[in-house]
Amino acid sequence: MRRGRRTRGPTREHERADERHGADVLAAGGPSDLPGRVRAGDRPGHAPVRGRCGQGGGEHGAGGRVGVPRGGDGTEGERRVSTVTGRESGAGAGGPDRAGLLESDPLLNHEYDGIREYDNPTPGWWHALFFGSVVFSVCYVLFWHVSVFGWTSEESIAARRVVEYQRIFGALGELSNDEPTLLKLMADQRMMAIAAGSFRGACAACHAADGGGINGVNLTDDHYKNVRAITDIFGVITGGAANGAMPAWRNSFSNNERVLLAAYVASLRGTEPGSPRAAEGEPIQPWPEPPEGGTRAEVGRVEGGGGGGGGGA
Repeated sequence: MRRGRRTRGPTREHERADERHGADVLAAGGPSDLPGRVRAGDRPGHAPVRGRCGQGGGEHGAGGRVGVPRGGDGTEGERRVSTVTGRESGAGAGGPDRAGLLESDPLLNHEYDGIREYDNPTPGWWHALFFGSVVFSVCYVLFWHVSVFGWTSEESIAARRVVEYQRIFGALGELSNDEPTLLKLMADQRMMAIAAGSFRGACAACHAADGGGINGVNLTDDHYKNVRAITDIFGVITGGAANGAMPAWRNSFSNNERVLLAAYVASLRGTEPGSPRAAEGEPIQPWPEPPEGGTRAEVGRVEGGGGGGGGGA
């Protein structure tokens, strides 16, 4: 009697591996009817071996692996089958490996060096801050620039300027461009400090902050081009000089501010600037003496200055 050749079935090692894998999946709460898993042979062309895990004789191995060639070198790659949707991923599935991640995990459709990024929504406080900023910006533009409420920032600036003007000149009234007024202002330390701010803003670019001159003339020496008396300084400030090189300030400063500025320019005569410009024009007589009992205020030097064109006194 001819003895038949026995067909070799799955080894005990395969069965134990399948049982461990099935137990792990069931313990994790996976479905009972899981997609199958087949394991490729150790060499190309070797027939896959069907395991025996699960009911109904179905193929076993939730999240199973299927050997696939990878890289063209005959080495074995693997695909992972999702325990939720049955979809494959990994080297053999044409996509990045999502080991340890469920299909329901929200991921962005890009990766960096194999690293995937979660597609988590921004927090609610961030949205509130963003939309609040948009609303605030619209209200700010309407209130400060478009003036839908009949009010502008220019009006506020003008109102504050009037208040400041009254604070400075309220007790003095309307100033006159005469020697007694100029000499009195030159002896007032507070008035000279106020005038110094106007000088730095309007005159320092050409005459330097200390009056030594940059493009404009030196205001600290005894030589003048357009001034012969102390009262002539007011006219140069008001109407300009040197064919526009010295601009006219009649539209920029009020009468009182120009008188105060003229007194400050006169007070610079005889001071010692840091880098004086060479004298220009003709020497003139000294200013009249201050009123009886008065002394000329000490003019403090302010470092710095700017550039620009300018004529001068």
